[in-house]
Amino acid sequence: MIDAMLANEESLSNLDSLCQFTGIQKEQVLIQIVKELIENALDTSGDFEIEFPDEYSVRVSDHGSFGIDPLYIEELFTLQRPIKLSDHIRLPKRGIFNSGFRIVTAAVLATKGKIQVATRSGTYQVIPQLEGTTILKIEDSNLGKGNSILVRLGVKMNFDPANFSGLKKELSINGSGYQGYSHPSWYTSDAFYKLAQTSNIPIYKFVAFFCGVRNRNEIIESLRNETEITETNDLTFEGSELLLSLLRAKLKPISPRRLGEIGDVLKSYSYHKRTGHYRLNSSQGQYDAEIPVAVEAWVNQPDDLQYASLIVYVNRSPIIFPSSVSMLHGSNQSSSKLTFCGVSLEIDGRPSEFIINIMTPYVPFSGEDKTPSFHFFTDIIEDTIKHAVSKAKKNRIMAYSKGKKEKEIVFEHLPAAINRVSGNGQFVFSLRQLFYAIRPHIDDIYKGKKLSYTYFCSLIMEYETEQGEIPGLHHEPRGMLYYSGLNQAIPIGGTVITKIDRPRVPINRILLTDKESVFSCLQYSHFTGRTGCAILLHTGRGTKILKDVMNFMDPSFTHICLFCIHDAEAAATRAFESLQDAASKVRDNRFHIIDLGLNPEEAIWELGLQEEQLPIQRKRRVPGRHVPNQWQEWLRHNYVELSAMSTTELISWLEKKIYQYID
Repeated sequence: MIDAMLANEESLSNLDSLCQFTGIQKEQVLIQIVKELIENALDTSGDFEIEFPDEYSVRVSDHGSFGIDPLYIEELFTLQRPIKLSDHIRLPKRGIFNSGFRIVTAAVLATKGKIQVATRSGTYQVIPQLEGTTILKIEDSNLGKGNSILVRLGVKMNFDPANFSGLKKELSINGSGYQGYSHPSWYTSDAFYKLAQTSNIPIYKFVAFFCGVRNRNEIIESLRNETEITETNDLTFEGSELLLSLLRAKLKPISPRRLGEIGDVLKSYSYHKRTGHYRLNSSQGQYDAEIPVAVEAWVNQPDDLQYASLIVYVNRSPIIFPSSVSMLHGSNQSSSKLTFCGVSLEIDGRPSEFIINIMTPYVPFSGEDKTPSFHFFTDIIEDTIKHAVSKAKKNRIMAYSKGKKEKEIVFEHLPAAINRVSGNGQFVFSLRQLFYAIRPHIDDIYKGKKLSYTYFCSLIMEYETEQGEIPGLHHEPRGMLYYSGLNQAIPIGGTVITKIDRPRVPINRILLTDKESVFSCLQYSHFTGRTGCAILLHTGRGTKILKDVMNFMDPSFTHICLFCIHDAEAAATRAFESLQDAASKVRDNRFHIIDLGLNPEEAIWELGLQEEQLPIQRKRRVPGRHVPNQWQEWLRHNYVELSAMSTTELISWLEKKIYQYID
């Protein structure tokens, strides 16, 4: 690009022409200059100071022990500065997208501005020339340490220094960089060939970019057995692939964790990091590239923040490319839409300050403006940001509640809420009424966070399991019970049962199902009379089921047999294990729990029932521990319903199974 600018003098005639030619937006020119100066200071001393003397100028200083060598200043600020081989070697280093100071020099030249460099031996005026050279004039002596570079443009930029407040200094000066060589797996066959062709050095020097002396000698020796070529630019494509294969075979893969990081250095920000790889396909040859990547995200959610913001770093250096952040407002919550470098994400939650750092040795470019493309690892970026947002939300809530969890707040205010809705114990009240009495406390402490009714119900169930039933709380029936001798099924588990005398079930064998259709079929088929089993329809959890059964059973029984039937389905197998676990925790446990099925093997192989496939979004269900290994994977994706049998088949199957346990 720089060579093309030199060939087209009109592109350097003014700032508008420069921006049009390079693709850099006019308002980003000063940001690009600041970025280049900061990176130079960080590379020199690991620290920097920035100031804006006026609307035309920016000065960046560092405090390194050694300043820039005066002999190097002309080379640093020249448009004809040669690109080194090290600039093409893929490493997770700063300046991965940079043109160095050449863009700075071009901007000064196009606006007829000024560059002043104060270093260890003096203060110099740098005067770039249109033909690409640079003239250096000494202005004053300076015996201080480090460097101070002043860039003054010939036009007013109309910028706000506050725009640079988002560039967190902590992110630039902290953390650790990559310590190691480039790796052959980071190159496709065609990229490696181009690198070898442009290097124009002996092969043994070229291999030194990838490994130490010992491995280098072994690789060179192996290459000599195949070819007599010693210079990289003499390698054919096949020869470069041979060298690439030797390097890959000899060198171990590099973990993304070694790429470096900035770390959790920002106070008030929540931090998360994730690593992974992405693949680039080669346009020719047999080797694709496997590029490691580490993504860090920082998220801050101040109470007074109205609009979301985004800053993106690559290898601990801020990048200047077009990005946008917008707020989307839904019926229930807001979300932030982040768009940058080929990535478009929608992140649920309140307005946030998003900062991202990507550590990687290489990022491909796209489009005529050569914008870096992060879409190859969008999933890693999205997962990292969402985890950081989740942590920020949790930290904000914990700060509001002074460390108290939602459960603790509910239980703390529960007695007062019960007194309020019951009129100090005078009236029966519903679970929904209790929910509305508790919710304002959560809203107040968590600054608008809404208590979930589903979660509240689970907390009340847990509370009653530990403390006993809440007096006056009306529960809808959790199931129905029927056995031979009753005129009709009776409700169980609800407040309504307290209005009538609880019958004592004279049978110590109970068949449990959660399917109303199965319950009805068995109730009207005289099943209970033939088998001597009661039938229980119940939709609750293990502990509630056992408690409700105990409330009806004759206390003289020392042994209660509970038969379970269910679909051949993953969640049902876990429910059975949950029931077993609950029984093991019951004091004076009298339960003997038996799983009658349906299990996949008999459903498919013996009964020949129709199998169903789970929808894609439900394929993460995990079967119970007791399921044989050969059916574990099947249950993650498939199921068979009891309803696949006719009533006759169901009763025949069930009686055959249950008679095995009846004396």
